[in-house]
Amino acid sequence: MIRLQDKIHIKLISIILTQAFLITGIAYPQPVNKQYSLYISAKSLRVPMMGSNADADNGQEGSTVHKASRLTRMSTLPGRLIHSLKTIAALSLEFVNKPVIYDIGIGWFGRSGPIVTIELSDALSGKAKVIGIDSQIPYFAVHTDKGTILFSAQNEIISIQDPQDGYYFEPGDTLSEGEKRPYIKLAQRLRKEAEESGSNKEYSDPAGNKIVFNPIHNYEKENLSFIKGDLFELDKIAGWKEIPKAHIVRIANLLIPYFQPGDITPGLRSLLPMVHDNGYVLVGYSHQSGKQEEEYLVYRKRGNKFKLESYMFSINGADAAVGISAGKFKSPAKEIYPNLLREYAIRDWPEQRQELYKSFVDSGAQPYYKRYGSDSDGMRKANEEFDKTAESYAQEIAVFLAKSLTEQGIFSRPLGSMVEVRISRPAIWRELLSKPMATRFMGYIETFYLDKGIPSEVIGDSNAAMADRNDIVEMPAADMTARSSM
Repeated sequence: MIRLQDKIHIKLISIILTQAFLITGIAYPQPVNKQYSLYISAKSLRVPMMGSNADADNGQEGSTVHKASRLTRMSTLPGRLIHSLKTIAALSLEFVNKPVIYDIGIGWFGRSGPIVTIELSDALSGKAKVIGIDSQIPYFAVHTDKGTILFSAQNEIISIQDPQDGYYFEPGDTLSEGEKRPYIKLAQRLRKEAEESGSNKEYSDPAGNKIVFNPIHNYEKENLSFIKGDLFELDKIAGWKEIPKAHIVRIANLLIPYFQPGDITPGLRSLLPMVHDNGYVLVGYSHQSGKQEEEYLVYRKRGNKFKLESYMFSINGADAAVGISAGKFKSPAKEIYPNLLREYAIRDWPEQRQELYKSFVDSGAQPYYKRYGSDSDGMRKANEEFDKTAESYAQEIAVFLAKSLTEQGIFSRPLGSMVEVRISRPAIWRELLSKPMATRFMGYIETFYLDKGIPSEVIGDSNAAMADRNDIVEMPAADMTARSSM
């Protein structure tokens, strides 16, 4: 649980980074689109590895952007994808047997490792098999009093924890050779001393510096495993035909916003043979400014293609009265959510419940601090209680909001603290013209996603060798029920 002070620090850091990276454009040579669309120039967000052709990046399918030649930030935080935990748990119930879930792009948080993937596995309580997939799984990690550095087998820095803030990781190639040198020398010394001591797992020197070999294995358990692999070249994974097919795939903070819309197609096409028919693929991002917010485009596998069928957005119970924070990324939820909430959700609550919620929002966590005390243990308990209450409100709002949206012609359902909105096919647009809210919502989905090149469907390569796999027995998935067929 992130403490109040940490939340404040995170928010301040987010504001500073947003200003530096998105507004001024000083940090990178290419200026950012001042309209703050969901996608930012790929060159501004990703760092080319040595030998890659960054200039060839044009954001179109087939560009070098989606080759296994890019480093991305592995930075993440506990709870960053908290909303999708209950959502994925709910979706997993649609499958008759123990489902398989891929979490692609695992991230890393200091000594806690791939924390968001671990949280996903824990949330499913052994009822699903979770497989984390990332092209940058480290060969060894070095922990110092300043932070964690992740290395490849060739002593190259994959990612380094920023010692200035203690949270975020940056790609190793953002460092100058002079900045890299002391970390590489430390790693070389620790590797040598570990070998001399006969240790092939981990070793600590007298100063407290620690090297851990194959650190990913420390986080694996019965229903959680990790595989090194590139989303765009999954058939290059050793023994990939033996990997069980997925029923649900989460791709968060990777394709969006680190890649261009045109790169989603080859990424999903690579994934297509590894997903069960009717399986879900959630492609989205989380905006973090002290509070976690998540949005996803939801594809489903129908035969030999993925179809974009719905859009999900999260609800934050602690600040839902004022809607999702504006941030710098425009999206359908950010444009329409505050009005939806005021006009169609909270108004349906009993008056007493509305008053309790208003009091909760206005007073924040202060009553809980008074109840539990101001020491560190009290603050922790207060934050836990506050977050539980906020989550309860968020799930309650999701139920009311999904019901109200459906009444407005937007077929929706609540999934934990998220709302899933069915994306309507053009054939029924005439029916929606008489429903202004539905027209606006679908219009925003077109504006912020489809018009920018997000594929509405991805068709597989019928000649690809990947289609001939040793499949695990197919587990049927139930379609979304209690909703009109689109």
